[in-house]
Amino acid sequence: MSDKFHLTEPQQRHITTGLKLIDKAVRRIEYVLERGVRHTGPSGVQASLDQETIEHLRTLMHQLQDDANELYRKYGGRGKPLNLDRVLDAELSSLWEMLEDSRPERMRGYGPMDAETAHLVEADMQRLLQLVLRARSLLLSSSREKDRSDQD
Repeated sequence: MSDKFHLTEPQQRHITTGLKLIDKAVRRIEYVLERGVRHTGPSGVQASLDQETIEHLRTLMHQLQDDANELYRKYGGRGKPLNLDRVLDAELSSLWEMLEDSRPERMRGYGPMDAETAHLVEADMQRLLQLVLRARSLLLSSSREKDRSDQD
């Protein structure tokens, strides 16, 4: 319970969880404003706003995020920043799982796939899987080196 505001623990957790969700939503909005418009992949976004509006929205979102983060601390949020290597490892693990599940052998329940198509899909998924595995290997080796340098 927060003595300063006379909140019960569930009330405090509810408020701080909402403020954390605001921070995450602002990050997604920033992504769309900064990078999503330029991204040409399947998750790209068409630029339908002028640059002045985009800049004004960025300013408002930064203010919203700063204020929400301040209130998070004010209301007793106890979160600590995540380590980048742990966040990336989790994302790479999710990518690996999605790609593994897209291999023809794993998709039997979706119906038959002719051998030629299965071979092409398998090769494409393997190529993407190898990139994910290389990224994860790089991440893990970098983390190990950091751990060794921290111990010295």
